[in-house]
Amino acid sequence: MKHAREDYQGRIVDLAGAIPQGEPVMLFRAQDIHAPKVLAYYLLQLSKDPAASEELALAVWHQIRAMQEWQRTMACKAPDLPPEPPRSAAPPPTVMPGVVEHLRDTFDMAITWCGEVAGSGQGPTRAEAALWLQALQVARYQLFGAVLVPGVNAPEATSQWPDLRTYLDRAITNWRAKVRETKDPQENLIARCYVDAYQSVRASLLGDLLPPEQPPTPESPA
Repeated sequence: MKHAREDYQGRIVDLAGAIPQGEPVMLFRAQDIHAPKVLAYYLLQLSKDPAASEELALAVWHQIRAMQEWQRTMACKAPDLPPEPPRSAAPPPTVMPGVVEHLRDTFDMAITWCGEVAGSGQGPTRAEAALWLQALQVARYQLFGAVLVPGVNAPEATSQWPDLRTYLDRAITNWRAKVRETKDPQENLIARCYVDAYQSVRASLLGDLLPPEQPPTPESPA
């Protein structure tokens, strides 16, 4: 969805993906002194529309009363916009091809896994997975401009993964192996970026990084 205010983009999102991307929306806050009057005019239009829902009209009426009570007990002001941040003359940073796409894939796989766990109703991790799902969807929207919509832009099912920690640890371990094995500088740098991407997701979701691998201890002579 597209807000009228640029500072709302990425902050106020539709996690369910029910509102099409790019559809214009308008948000009125109770602190806006004109908000109750705008809703009152909308309620008037609903009263003239024979196809309008009575439940919707009642919900709007309750919201008007709640806004008026807020303004009476809290505060209200004329609407405004936040000051524009200072413009930077620095050129935008360049991003290595493939890293952004891989990071998006990482988010998508993690979101899909969390959605499956949150919807399965099995085990105590269901509530945690629902929280991870919400946080990941918000982060994906802020990074890539869209949430992941199952059945539309979702990857294949990932129920074969035993758990998210195991999946991330395997991915980090595999890419660490590629860092050690590859001799090409470009491929080595890409592998390091993949390790960092998975470690970032792991730290955000699980609270820590996968520790470095310990070299094997040499056997003592008999």
